[in-house]
Amino acid sequence: MRRLDFRLLVLLLVIVALTANCQATIDYHVSIQKEAIGAAIHVQMIVPTGTGRIVLKSPVWQPGAYSEADFGKSIQQFKALNSDGSNASFQHPNFSTWVIEGNRGDLVVRYNVPIGISHQVVHFEGPSTFLYVDGRQQESCHLTIEVPVGWKLAEELDPYQNIPGEFLAPSYDVLADAPVTMGKFLEDHYISHGKPHEIVLYGAGAKSVNQKFLIQCCKFVSDAEGNFFGETPYKRYVWHFDVFKGRGGGGGLEHLNSTEITMPSTIGASAQGILMHEFFHLWNVKRIRSKVLGPFDYSRLPRTGALWWLEGVTDYYAHTLQARYGWSSKDRLLKTIAANIVATESNKYRFQVSPYDSSFRVRDADHGHGNSNGYKVSYYNTGWLLGLLLDVDIRTHSHGKNSLDSVEMALWRLCRNNQPGFPESEIRNLCQKEGGSQVAHDFDQWVMKPGDLPYQSALDQLGLVGKNVTIQEFSLPFQTAERYQGGALQYLISDPGSTTLQIGDQLISVNGESAEKLENLSSSDIQALAKAQPKLEISVIRNGKAIKTTADWSVFAKSVFEVTENPQATSAQLRLQRAWLSPRPGTKAVYSHPQVP
Repeated sequence: MRRLDFRLLVLLLVIVALTANCQATIDYHVSIQKEAIGAAIHVQMIVPTGTGRIVLKSPVWQPGAYSEADFGKSIQQFKALNSDGSNASFQHPNFSTWVIEGNRGDLVVRYNVPIGISHQVVHFEGPSTFLYVDGRQQESCHLTIEVPVGWKLAEELDPYQNIPGEFLAPSYDVLADAPVTMGKFLEDHYISHGKPHEIVLYGAGAKSVNQKFLIQCCKFVSDAEGNFFGETPYKRYVWHFDVFKGRGGGGGLEHLNSTEITMPSTIGASAQGILMHEFFHLWNVKRIRSKVLGPFDYSRLPRTGALWWLEGVTDYYAHTLQARYGWSSKDRLLKTIAANIVATESNKYRFQVSPYDSSFRVRDADHGHGNSNGYKVSYYNTGWLLGLLLDVDIRTHSHGKNSLDSVEMALWRLCRNNQPGFPESEIRNLCQKEGGSQVAHDFDQWVMKPGDLPYQSALDQLGLVGKNVTIQEFSLPFQTAERYQGGALQYLISDPGSTTLQIGDQLISVNGESAEKLENLSSSDIQALAKAQPKLEISVIRNGKAIKTTADWSVFAKSVFEVTENPQATSAQLRLQRAWLSPRPGTKAVYSHPQVP
């Protein structure tokens, strides 16, 4: 009997020890170090381990970017210490793995990650910076960031005991999903749905941004999408903007309570679409997700057939909600539909690869390294069209009672409050529930099989028409080449075309627009300028002398695909279109007229 009690006692002690270890907190301390060449993030980890073998790993990919990155290749000056300060021996079998054998007590690990400092700002992400303890990713993480004097810090994690620069994450997944900006950046703040939102601006074009308009853009996004879902599942939100000079272009990466966006200094419709897309992700992919997308396996790219929904349908909502909640016009939405149709129809692989397989096989893209677009077929463009088709299909077969919104909200109820992600079959099941057996059949044809998508039928039901038309397009009759002279950027005529210009003339302005601004105008800007000013007035410098001349725009015919209103649309079609363009029932528009020209 005494022997049994002793064994029971030993067992209880082991259980207590294991429980304590499972509830341990892993410490990370970050500081910036100046090095002989550039700078580095210095990281110190303290891992409560007891004794025995421990494996540290660096992620080979970053959630949201479905391509291999092998961040471990950047780790430098790795060192492991026992709690008494003695060196702990380790093996480094590959770029992503460090194996420490027989360590005693808490393990201390130190290493550096090279980083650039631009405009007195440092920005870094979790997967490229923080190693994780294999098998212990769900333990809490305490982060301390040593901020240089005079610098500010932007970080989405919960503060730790209100101590400046200290944060607590419930798991490595949350720690790695919280990008950090620190330095002398620009910042703004606003409140949406009663919660604080921070705007962080850095990069070469940060000071050129219309900050007042950017606040308006961001606030609309937060107001409208929070309105759509009926709740905002975060305490506060951070926008990290890396701004370059110019117009057009950009991209983003979503996070749990923040986003990183690369953006031009001139904010246009494309930038607004990126904002809408990335913010919508805080629901659709960060919380509404397939089961393999959290907790994460950082050792290899995931396999999920739902990226057409998580990325493509997210983009569908990013653009339709702008029109439904009053920010942009219906005409702009129709142009976006046309652009996605053209992009999808121009891909020959659509006859070989289904939208599901484009998602599921993303790790097979680019010779097995993955990408953030899809295997042979873009899950963005294709997913966008599937969002439109399924939305119209559900509205039609439910006689207007349900829509794709019903599916999205059902997924939200299934996944909210840290519930497990949905099974791969759940989207189809919900489409059938909201629209009936015909929608399930259509889902199987459109999502699971390769081939053309019947977009013309969906447009017809909305009282719209898609067709190729011939338009006149304008362009400048000359070409320029860039040259740096005395540290200044100049634009020299490289091909005068049909004008009286000469090769080597330095372009100063066209119709009052500077050469630099002219170079950054989008195609639509050029068309608008040509219609407003049909004659070109050109100023150049030739052999040190200022010269003015005139020229005509170059005009050529171009065939484009357009989506327009059907003048013969029936009352039923127009009724469906009005419902499609209206805010979700129970919510209301944030703006009553377009805000973007």
